Amino acid sequence: MAITLVHFADVHIGVETYGRPNPETGLNTRVEDFVRCLEFLVDRAIEGEVDLAVFSGDAYHTSSPSPTYQREFAGQIRRLSRAGVPVVLVAGNHDTPGTFGRASSLDIFGTLEVEHTYVFTKPRLERVETCKGPVQIVGMPWPSRSWMLTREEYRKLLEEELVGKMEEAYARLLEGFARQLDPDIPSVLAAHVMVRGAGLSGSERGAVVGRDPSLLPSVLANSAFTYVALGHVHRHQDLNRGGRPPLVYPGSIERINFGEEEERKGFCLVRLEREEGETIFGPWRAEYDFVEVPARPFVTVEVEVGDSEPTDAIVDAVRERDLEGAVVRVLYRVREGKVLVDLGRVQRALRERGVWKVAGIVPQVERPERRPRAQISRELDLKEALRRYVESNPELKPLEEELVQYALRLEQELEE
Repeated sequence: MAITLVHFADVHIGVETYGRPNPETGLNTRVEDFVRCLEFLVDRAIEGEVDLAVFSGDAYHTSSPSPTYQREFAGQIRRLSRAGVPVVLVAGNHDTPGTFGRASSLDIFGTLEVEHTYVFTKPRLERVETCKGPVQIVGMPWPSRSWMLTREEYRKLLEEELVGKMEEAYARLLEGFARQLDPDIPSVLAAHVMVRGAGLSGSERGAVVGRDPSLLPSVLANSAFTYVALGHVHRHQDLNRGGRPPLVYPGSIERINFGEEEERKGFCLVRLEREEGETIFGPWRAEYDFVEVPARPFVTVEVEVGDSEPTDAIVDAVRERDLEGAVVRVLYRVREGKVLVDLGRVQRALRERGVWKVAGIVPQVERPERRPRAQISRELDLKEALRRYVESNPELKPLEEELVQYALRLEQELEE
């Protein structure tokens, strides 16, 4: 009999960009988008009678969320708990304060001893009982440098050296936990970490500066694990596709900004099944399906104005796109001198298409190439001056000799 689990990560409740206060609820409308996607996920988990929920970090957008944001996340976790679904919560970098000793935003679940909830703010191995049998969970929260810096031998290390030591320590911990696992019981590694080679969302590329630990896929793809439930990267991907165990980022459950415009958002439904016969991977294998959530669409309308009237070109482009309920930005390319646009008319066209939020109507002006002037002085003779002029105007190069001849002839006639 298969054990089923829902794997999700990067909920990021607290993102308010492009939103506005909802007077009926008091919530920012973008926060409502994130909560709606989380609620959809929990609905599917409960309706599908999953046996376990694994959350791989970043419940909130900051490590000090407001009580309102905590209420929204905790309300959905409580629904799972009341349905009898054990919930594994692994702290991510956005859940973890930068100062050693301060509580993470997930610690409250452990402090209150919320039923069926297992909080991992430090690495550990835990056996979790489900209605269909036990599952071994290795929980690996975000590798914060603050705990390393509490030890004297690490405080004087250069940044690059410290990161290297953190990666080595992380790998040793994983190997140690893997050796403790019982091969007859399915095991899940739940980790909030950066894996080298992972495809980043556009919203993440600017934030990754090489200062945080990152692990090779081979470090995580230990055959002792049945499934590796990752968090941190916002793009859904399997870094060991077709191999065992799967190394899966489910991605974030809602779009943060236009850098994630083209990405599907959702979570994974995972089946842990026992196999007959002996394999090097043990008797358990994992299969999963990606399930999309009703995330807010982000759409960029790009317009090449060319010789057209700019406003007409933009309105025509807007009318051709499906923009219902979307956050939309319009980028229009125009030549210098044709920048003026009837913004009111464009806004009306966008409203007619059911746009939820206009993020911007932005011109991208094509300016003619400005060539440096030829350095010509009175001391130069006519021939040299003309050659320098041709050098700064390459389109005249094929005519250079002819121009020089005509110029010298003209100079001679003027002198006579």
